[in-house]
Amino acid sequence: MRDTSNRFRSLFDVADERGLTLPQPVLDAHRTLVNAEAAVAQPRPSQAEPATEGFIAAALAAASKGRAAPTATKVLDARRADEADALGRELGRRVQQVAFDDLLTTLQDHADKIVVEHLRPGFETAVDGARQTWPLFGHVGLDARDLLRADDDVRQAFLAFDDHVQAYWTARTAAGALYVILRVRSVDDDRGLFAVMRNGDDLWEQRYSPQGNRTPPPWPTSGRGHVEWIAAHPEAQPWLPTVEERNAAHQAWFERVRVDAPRQVAIG
Repeated sequence: MRDTSNRFRSLFDVADERGLTLPQPVLDAHRTLVNAEAAVAQPRPSQAEPATEGFIAAALAAASKGRAAPTATKVLDARRADEADALGRELGRRVQQVAFDDLLTTLQDHADKIVVEHLRPGFETAVDGARQTWPLFGHVGLDARDLLRADDDVRQAFLAFDDHVQAYWTARTAAGALYVILRVRSVDDDRGLFAVMRNGDDLWEQRYSPQGNRTPPPWPTSGRGHVEWIAAHPEAQPWLPTVEERNAAHQAWFERVRVDAPRQVAIG
């Protein structure tokens, strides 16, 4: 089989490790695939070879004594057992492929629900929590000695912020894994203007240098620093969009640019 449940591990491993919920049909389809893989028997040593060797040895012994050769019933049974074993593995792989296709279809059918109902609430809670705790320790340096000298409420806020960072990236990683599994991407927002921030067009105005080279976004793209930047910039609107929502945001932005461009030229 060209693909196995390994393709889905980036989503389901995160869900298991972080306690994320997923739609029950998705969990059922995944369990079916895992069980189908486990049921595919490993190849067994051939039974026909030793049975054939045993028949030859018995036939030679009989011939040396002038007796009739033994029947080949055991060899025939062994060959049939080998064929049944091979057929069982072949059918098992076909069952596995059907289970794989079923899980892929189920994920496609529930993709938006996974993002909107199962990942987004935790994501938004993490953003809110990060913004609530950030003011309590943001003025304190990240050096361990500074934290040791800080008040208890500052240290507690710092630790709570870590939990929000983890929850934030858990949701974003799971959503990204989902779309990688489905091999779906935003066709319109191919440069990622609205991949992370709903108002990415406002926050990332200088997307190209005077030389025409693409510039990085103003926010860190990974780790704790990314969430710290969000917490320290209340004007930022982080979101966890579906592919359709990203496409719609980009189309709306493009329409605004198209309408505003002639006005800017006229004013100029």
